[in-house]
Amino acid sequence: MAKKTGKTLVKMRQQMRAAKLARHKRELVEAGVDLSMPKPSAEARREKEEELKRLYLELFKEKKNRQKA
Repeated sequence: MAKKTGKTLVKMRQQMRAAKLARHKRELVEAGVDLSMPKPSAEARREKEEELKRLYLELFKEKKNRQKA
């Protein structure tokens, strides 16, 4: 049987998924689980930014090399 893909059904699935997630979050909070994410330190943020810059540069260098070849 084919899966229904109408706009209404897609929205309904999204709402059901969101409701299920909200229910699980509520249950975890009631059980005393802390769901908040700790804020990363300034040093950790700087390291992550540097890592991303290196990765972007690496990707762009590869693209340029492919285009030249």
